[in-house]
Amino acid sequence: GVEGLGNVVPSIEAEGEGFSERLLRFRGLLTRFQLYEFMPRQLSQDSYNVDRIDIVRGSNSLVYGQAAPGGKANFLAKRATFGKNETTIEFLVGENDLVRSSLDTNYVINEKLAVRIMGVQKEQGFDQDSKEQEFDGATIALTYRPTEKTEFQFHLEGVKENRNTSPAIYTDR
Repeated sequence: GVEGLGNVVPSIEAEGEGFSERLLRFRGLLTRFQLYEFMPRQLSQDSYNVDRIDIVRGSNSLVYGQAAPGGKANFLAKRATFGKNETTIEFLVGENDLVRSSLDTNYVINEKLAVRIMGVQKEQGFDQDSKEQEFDGATIALTYRPTEKTEFQFHLEGVKENRNTSPAIYTDR
């Protein structure tokens, strides 16, 4: 996730507001909206379906269509690959009643079609009383290769999120 970005890229840190992985600080400047596959994303996100994160700092972030003084991040999705069949299951328990489980399975159907199914279920509380979040996400990624030089990528994602804070309750789907 974005929490580890500061370990590999200097002067970047996650804001830590907890509900989303889109709030980042670049050189001390807050950037609220990151991109997902080069497109603005309004939904909250979790790193369960992110393969890598491209970082562009300062005014060079205009390359992504919208400049941000500190910089911008572009999250790139995991794709179905033709390498091998592989399944990863993770389970995490942490402070503030954090419980997170995820599944990531890649399956090669034949030399022209591969499918990847990913899912996450996360519940957590926060230091503030009555603040909690539930996040469920599922993604299906297909890679279709009709010829050796042609490849189609399909990405379908569903998210269900409930946030509870003292001033309001927020639900998104």
